[in-house]
Amino acid sequence: MKTKKRKYSFGAIGKRLSHYLKDKKHVIFFVAVALIASTIFAIFAPVVTKDVTDSIADSISKNTDIDFSYIGQQLIILAVLYILSAGFAYYATMLFRKN
Repeated sequence: MKTKKRKYSFGAIGKRLSHYLKDKKHVIFFVAVALIASTIFAIFAPVVTKDVTDSIADSISKNTDIDFSYIGQQLIILAVLYILSAGFAYYATMLFRKN
């Protein structure tokens, strides 16, 4: 039984695809940068959440007052991180949809 030979190789498909997308290189670059930025902000958000949780746990275990000013500051940072992450993801989506 003979095996069928592919009509196009991976290199040929890559060349055709790059030919079609050569006018969109700058859009693809900005979308990639925006998605990377969105991912970075989303990665750091749980770290801030951990700091808040650790602060509360330390205060409870040491039987001291909870530092609400620190928690408030960290929650503002957390909100900014999530807003930036969502903003960059939205920007990338709109940029990619538009072009």
